[in-house]
Amino acid sequence: MIRSMTGFASVSREVGGDKVHITMKSVNHRFLDVVVRLPQALASLDQRLRAVVQQRLSRGRGEVQIAV
Repeated sequence: MIRSMTGFASVSREVGGDKVHITMKSVNHRFLDVVVRLPQALASLDQRLRAVVQQRLSRGRGEVQIAV
């Protein structure tokens, strides 16, 4: 389990002719707060992404944003 520290990561890839951009930010916070921002077409991934982040962070504010 990781305690969140301030961090930022960004990656872009072309997948099936679409450009996908993923950004992850984290800041130190007393409690665990996970925010997932997705396009409507990927809304079904929300709970899975949230669960993956929650498994890896014990506290902090983690934001995942996916743009297509």
